[in-house]
Amino acid sequence: MTSNSIADTSFPSSWAQKPLKFVLTRKSHRGRPDAQLLSVYRDHGVVPKASRDDNFNKASTDLSSYLFVREGDLVINKMKAWQGSVAVSRHTGIVSPAYFTFTLGEAVYPRFLHYQLRSRPYVALYRQLSKGIRPNQWDLEPEAFGRIVVFLPSRNTQTAIADFLDRKTAAIDTLIEKKERMIELLAEKRIALVHRAVTKGLDPNARMKDSGVPWIGEIPEHWEISRAKSLVSFSTSGSRGWAVFYTDDDCAPVFLQSGNLGANLALNFSRIQYVDPPRSSEGSRTFLLEGDVLICITGAKTGNVALATDLPERVFINQHIALLRPRQKLVNSSFLAHALKSDPSQQQLEATQYGGTKQGLGLEDVGNVQIALPPLAEQRELISLLEKRCHAIVGATTQSRRQIDRLKEYRQALITQAVTGQLEIPVKTA
Repeated sequence: MTSNSIADTSFPSSWAQKPLKFVLTRKSHRGRPDAQLLSVYRDHGVVPKASRDDNFNKASTDLSSYLFVREGDLVINKMKAWQGSVAVSRHTGIVSPAYFTFTLGEAVYPRFLHYQLRSRPYVALYRQLSKGIRPNQWDLEPEAFGRIVVFLPSRNTQTAIADFLDRKTAAIDTLIEKKERMIELLAEKRIALVHRAVTKGLDPNARMKDSGVPWIGEIPEHWEISRAKSLVSFSTSGSRGWAVFYTDDDCAPVFLQSGNLGANLALNFSRIQYVDPPRSSEGSRTFLLEGDVLICITGAKTGNVALATDLPERVFINQHIALLRPRQKLVNSSFLAHALKSDPSQQQLEATQYGGTKQGLGLEDVGNVQIALPPLAEQRELISLLEKRCHAIVGATTQSRRQIDRLKEYRQALITQAVTGQLEIPVKTA
């Protein structure tokens, strides 16, 4: 079994032991604001910031203080080193001045050190050495990093190990990309199915009429167009200034944030903020009930929708979330959530958000979204059929995600075994 700490890891006795401060040199070259922006990722290493669409950290308007990185330099995000955000760059560019950058000595082959410092035992060590009150505030100081010991075989062996891992990880990454593409295609299929259900119904022979709404197009003759606000009995956005009520007591109520609005209308409780709410109307106003529909109204996830089901005992929402409480005699909660998540509604929300200068949505914006509405009994029938048809898609998606997790696990285990000398890798001789 692969060890998860340096202390429990056995390295070949022939490998040299050197503190990093003897194989690295700290650098702080600046003054290249014209160079491309780079970021360090746990899973991807150093990559151009523009190559990723999941990095929402905004760069400074003045890039003159950013650190210049050459190909072969080591880059560390000191606040996320404990997650594995340490890598040798294959790119030339600039990184945030909050990072640390180093040049490598001649005794080290860059790709070998890249793999070794990103292996399980070392990431576990960064966690031990980082200081801070909370994980998102943990910080690995360069002095502590410099005292870390690396184990170095001959330069030829380092090169052989790195070349071996480059080949093997590239093959694994290709498989992961195929699985991720499959997940994307399944998501597109699900979106198309939902769109069809909430705008056209599931009867291909239904007589149609023009809805009068460009985003929606034709709808069945017996359907109506209704604004979201006429279908709810209550709407509100969450409370501001509740940070003073935060608590670490996991028996306290849950305080939902925009990051808790997951995919496929689900709520994600993997990372939870607990809160001791004020004993006032402000507390009761933002209390969540089963069947409520939630929409993110500010931030990167603006427009994301979730349905409140299987809730903990007490849940409240923050200011980045709007709550809609459906009128059960007019609209099925699940139908309303699916309708708001569908492309026509999302297009209306985007037009409202980006049509002016504001960078978010108000309750009025959400309430004015136009929805194609079938009779209540048909809504329930549509949702029942939709859930059955989506079940296979969800199952296939879950299976693909599990396969990706296993491939990533295998990838990390292979790296750890190679850079700790547990695998015999042929070394080319001159």
